Amino acid sequence: MFRVLLAIIGGAISATYPVMAQDTNYEEFKQIVQENSYTLALNDGQASGAGFDWLIEQGAEAQYFLIGERHGLAEIPTISASLFEALVEQGYRHAALEFGPFGARLAEEKLKQGGYNALEKYLTSQDGLGSIAFLDWREESEMAARIYAASGLKHGALWGLDQEFFIGFRAHLAFLEKKAKTKKQLRAIVTMRERLDADPKLLLNITPKELETFSHVFAPLNDSEVDELLRQIIFSNYIYGPWAAQKRISYAESNIRREDNMKDNFVALERAWRIKTGKPPKVFFKFGGFHSAPSFDLQNGRIMLGTFIEAYARANGHSAFNLFMECYSGARLTSGQDAGSSAGEDHSCSSYFGEIDADAPVGDRHMLSEFLDESDKFILFDLRPIRLQMDKFKFLSSEDRELITGFDAYLLIPSANAAYTYELAD
Repeated sequence: MFRVLLAIIGGAISATYPVMAQDTNYEEFKQIVQENSYTLALNDGQASGAGFDWLIEQGAEAQYFLIGERHGLAEIPTISASLFEALVEQGYRHAALEFGPFGARLAEEKLKQGGYNALEKYLTSQDGLGSIAFLDWREESEMAARIYAASGLKHGALWGLDQEFFIGFRAHLAFLEKKAKTKKQLRAIVTMRERLDADPKLLLNITPKELETFSHVFAPLNDSEVDELLRQIIFSNYIYGPWAAQKRISYAESNIRREDNMKDNFVALERAWRIKTGKPPKVFFKFGGFHSAPSFDLQNGRIMLGTFIEAYARANGHSAFNLFMECYSGARLTSGQDAGSSAGEDHSCSSYFGEIDADAPVGDRHMLSEFLDESDKFILFDLRPIRLQMDKFKFLSSEDRELITGFDAYLLIPSANAAYTYELAD
């Protein structure tokens, strides 16, 4: 929470002091950055180097290792997989990811059957295509397979904290069809599937009343897996309310409830593991943007997942480590969350936190522009020493302060590659 207050206060400082081309403390800033930067390499799917080793040291000391990312980059899930594999030796067994509980169980079921090949086969099938958020990108599925294999667990390596993806409704119906025992239940599935064929966004557009009626048909099964999936479907329909043909809730309400659902799902899984083993789990997280950062969303009124995780860790005598990864050149694939873009578009990649231009005046450029070059080196920065001296550096922009207060470390990727999207198999 203190870090969140720093971000707010930092914004006020930034607004109070005019940006100066030459700041008396800029040389001190440069020295801090130079003394706390590392390089990292990525070759043949494996990350290595002084920066990678340093990250493993930080993860070893923490109970929770959180990654915030720019979606749509091929390199980030590959680096994440390497990190998790190394962190297994430090006691990590679980990866909390940005899809739903049903999606996590479904992915593990396929991975248990035949590893990555089985997962890919399912995700390029009619029922599976796009069914699990972000796993429709090949590199993300490869990461999930590597995490599952490295964890050593048959169940529970992947923790789905998010709502179920609306494109996964076809997979949900397929699961319900396997569980159905009456003609009435089968007819309900056939009818819903026909509606889905006519409206691929049916899980957004169907009314809550219609969905409740559908779910009641399956109540006689008295099946906990069915009941849980139906509860998740109903919740996802609620979360997608702002995007329905007839808008049902505000964007702010959707974002707040979605973030709180992630926290609730984490607590349930964390407690279940402690009860089962008598030990608190060490958990690896990978989420988009600021979900993983200790921060407030002042536009939508959200207290982010990372804020909760850091407080949860501290309340239990532990710590959390937060890393942000993004590109500063190359290409990235849009996820549908980018303003003015549809999902699956290739875009040139630039930093979220400002223009990389070493010749621009201090304050009008990304704060780390001077420390980047056109080489193939991945540059990693420890932001915590900067944070402790941030009041001195009046030239920092509000975006700089947001990054420094939100994350402990920052990895910049040059010449990035866009993620590869699966297509329906022949």
